[in-house]
Amino acid sequence: MPSPILLQWKNLSTLAPKLPRNEKLIYINGFFNRWMSEDDQKAYGRAEYWALPEEFLRAGRGDCEDYAIIKYLALRYLAEPAQDMWLLLGKSLGRDSGHAVLAARDGSRVFILDNLSRPAHLLIPEPQYLQSFIPFYAINEQGIWRLTRP
Repeated sequence: MPSPILLQWKNLSTLAPKLPRNEKLIYINGFFNRWMSEDDQKAYGRAEYWALPEEFLRAGRGDCEDYAIIKYLALRYLAEPAQDMWLLLGKSLGRDSGHAVLAARDGSRVFILDNLSRPAHLLIPEPQYLQSFIPFYAINEQGIWRLTRP
């Protein structure tokens, strides 16, 4: 018998390709943000560990970069173009710590898919998010960019 997560993913992956991009982003963000966030020390006994997507899916929990990666891969699976998405690695000012999120373009706007956003499906416009987050790197299939702020 398939797990509840796999059944939910099957339903989502059947419905989502028919949705407009902004609704896909909302669906994917909400789907994964319902999962439990857990730091690497507790989950893997290491200060930092980037889980393989299979590990994250099996565990049903992880930390920020695990969420950003799985959301990127899920959207790629749903045929969203790589050039419209980036993993952003940076510093969250409110928490004074490293953080990773997914940035995704929808038309002329870029939205942030953050595992800490509430409600879980919330897409945060990039200009608003950058008031409390300093991105250092952007990563996708096309490359890695070191970012600087004016």
